[in-house]
Amino acid sequence: MTTADLSQAKGLMVFLANFEPQHQQAYRQWHNAEHIPERVGIPGFLLGRRYLQVDDATRFLMCYDTLGEQVLVSDAYLHALNNPTPWTRQALTWFRNPDRNVYTLRASAGAVAPSAAPVLAAARFDAGALPQAGVPDGVSRVALYGLDSAGSSVRTQEAGIHGARNAMDGGLLWLECGDVQLLREPARRQALQAWAATLPLQGLQPLQFFCIDFAYGHSA
Repeated sequence: MTTADLSQAKGLMVFLANFEPQHQQAYRQWHNAEHIPERVGIPGFLLGRRYLQVDDATRFLMCYDTLGEQVLVSDAYLHALNNPTPWTRQALTWFRNPDRNVYTLRASAGAVAPSAAPVLAAARFDAGALPQAGVPDGVSRVALYGLDSAGSSVRTQEAGIHGARNAMDGGLLWLECGDVQLLREPARRQALQAWAATLPLQGLQPLQFFCIDFAYGHSA
């Protein structure tokens, strides 16, 4: 697919989990070789990514951009969730402190399409809207997502294994960043935290920063 196709992405599934060091190599092999290609092969899935949290070498963020939140409750997706492969069944037992939520794009600024940006910053919030404001230096895309409670709370065989928590309301501030110095210079991250704090978002949590670990998709 082309960048124009990714510009149609409106749905986002975000999964956070910790993996103990002894499981990380096997986890990456499963996720790279089987899980992301399987998911991106489902109709409506566009891009799969995995990031590693900057200040926690055991915490990973896995996300999928889709044509819309309806893709994340589609028959094809639910069939995959209810028929995990033996490798998936094993891998899901390695997840610790998992959180899984589905979101719908509400507003964005900067780049039109999501991408496998080298640095990602994300934070949950309770309520609010994205103002007509510029994109800060080093950030290629700012997006505001609202929680889709139906997609977040779906119960499946996979959910019965990993037991991920899901939010009940709120949204997600999502910053895709091309400035790799954010990984090396705390002052740059602090400046981005200060910028986020100026947004009219109620209950905004501190930004968490992640570096790219793997990406697979129609234009990754």
